Amino acid sequence: MKTILKSAGLAALGAASLQAADNARPSPTGDKPYSLSASLRGFYDDNYTSSGGNLRTDSFGFEVRPSASLNWNAEQTQIGASYTYSLKYYEDRVNNRADHAHLFDISLNHEFTENYRLTLYDNLAVAQEGMVLDPAQRIQALRVNGNNVRNIAGADFRADISRQIALEPGYSFTLYDYQQKGANSYSARLDRHEHMFKLGLRWKEIAARTDGILGYQFGMTDYTSNDTLGGLSPSVRDTRSHYYFAGVDHTLNPQVTLSLRAGAQTVDYRGTQSTRTSPYVDLNGTYRFSERSSAQLGYKLSRIATDQFLPVGGQLTVDQYAHFLYGRLSHSVGDLTLGAGLQWQYGKYRGGLLNSQAEDILSADLSALYRINNYLYAEAGYVFEMLHDHGFDTVAVPNRDFHRNIIYLGLKATY
Repeated sequence: MKTILKSAGLAALGAASLQAADNARPSPTGDKPYSLSASLRGFYDDNYTSSGGNLRTDSFGFEVRPSASLNWNAEQTQIGASYTYSLKYYEDRVNNRADHAHLFDISLNHEFTENYRLTLYDNLAVAQEGMVLDPAQRIQALRVNGNNVRNIAGADFRADISRQIALEPGYSFTLYDYQQKGANSYSARLDRHEHMFKLGLRWKEIAARTDGILGYQFGMTDYTSNDTLGGLSPSVRDTRSHYYFAGVDHTLNPQVTLSLRAGAQTVDYRGTQSTRTSPYVDLNGTYRFSERSSAQLGYKLSRIATDQFLPVGGQLTVDQYAHFLYGRLSHSVGDLTLGAGLQWQYGKYRGGLLNSQAEDILSADLSALYRINNYLYAEAGYVFEMLHDHGFDTVAVPNRDFHRNIIYLGLKATY
């Protein structure tokens, strides 16, 4: 999971609703190991409920967004932490006019010797938007009210056992807990625990500036809600996944890096669905074309969870096979930083009433940050989001299609 967060984090978190202009957030440097910032933005959201048809509702509003980050470096240990709070006030709402979101990150890197390194990390989100709660591939397609929790924690270890061979074991645990309870609620659909056990073998310098990778991962997904889903227990969607892959990490030059993992994913289902083996791909590349400018592009293909469930013949929709394409560009010229991001996901469902049905989720964002002085910035941006299904039964799944536009303008103070 940490690899996914590294490769897709900018595309997913950077485009999340009004989070789009944080690509130039100051980071601690020099003698000051911390940074503080606060943004005040006015915005217009033409569909803040992510609804289709006549249910679309628009609103003006404002966002207050303070944040803090810390980097601490010792001879063999580095610790990083950050926290962001977001309050969004919607003028159009009658009740619950404010949304509250929390993002917390902490990581520790420790080098025992030149040959043994450990990384620990934790990423916590409390939010309503799917792009915040799903930092890589999109599972929650629509906005969901409430204090919905997603937490990812894990550990990665690297042992260089020879000049050419390194072992890379790891483990991650992800928890989802939605506030909405009851039969067919989001708690019943998506509350779950995800375990991922990882083992990689790295063959260093199999070619010039290229490492070869052989890997295996074992994943466990257990649905935890006590509420019913389509009249059944959500646990019938529990899965056990095996990933087998090979790949390369290649440094073309100091500015360009490429990473590829390709193989197969075998999923065993607890319910009545038969075991399914599918191609698995994780590809990403980064181009740093100046000190403060970079471009990133990636693609991922795998089976993931879904918020759809509609039963037929005693079977639920169990998962989706999803193509996920993402990109992000950040470019600084003098005091101006421009950003652009794009995400596209095409998922095909398995099981239930929606078996073999598919939908697209597209999101894009543009942002601009202008430095007025060392402590004050002006920022502006635009976010677009769209969901389109391919032939859903509109009676069974009403108003699933939607599109959404957000524009914002504000000021950001830093220290």
